[in-house]
Amino acid sequence: LEALLGLYSIPMIGPSRMRKLISIFKTPEAVLDSSARQLKDIEGIDHKTAARIKEGPDDEFVKNQISQIKENGVNIITYWDANYPDRLKKIYDPPAFLFYKGDTKVLTKPAIGIVGTRIPSAYGKLITERFTSELAENNFSIISGFARGIDTIAHKTTLKNKGSTIAVLGNGIDIVYPAENKKIFNDITHTVSN
Repeated sequence: LEALLGLYSIPMIGPSRMRKLISIFKTPEAVLDSSARQLKDIEGIDHKTAARIKEGPDDEFVKNQISQIKENGVNIITYWDANYPDRLKKIYDPPAFLFYKGDTKVLTKPAIGIVGTRIPSAYGKLITERFTSELAENNFSIISGFARGIDTIAHKTTLKNKGSTIAVLGNGIDIVYPAENKKIFNDITHTVSN
């Protein structure tokens, strides 16, 4: 985990480069331990990128991330893990890893995304509740972005119907935003983990 976060902390190393480097060197530790010459032999890694990798990770960032993971009871799934969602692997540029709380089995259930405006009309609220209820009752996981409005209604309605819901957080698992969704956040992680 430390080496993975270390590699992630290096500027110019996004998910695509990280996946490529680890596929060649097999582990994040091996990438960090490789020589500049070995790195430059890889297509897409120029002299500047190789030099930046050799400067090493941002140790303070890594230390902070590990502290946050422990403090918040967070786990991590990497692209190379068996429980990484197959559907996510099929997108154009899948993340190299995901932070999560709860049970990853929810990720393998049939799922549907419900997202929308932050200021829905009365009709928008009604139809979101109706669709979400029927989908949750039919064992679909509901995925949404945890924002105000339609996203919040989708999560709340799923929980009310004792379904499984996944919140995709835009600002990290250590920050609940919007703050008024703190109870939903706790209910999601509690519900998912059972």
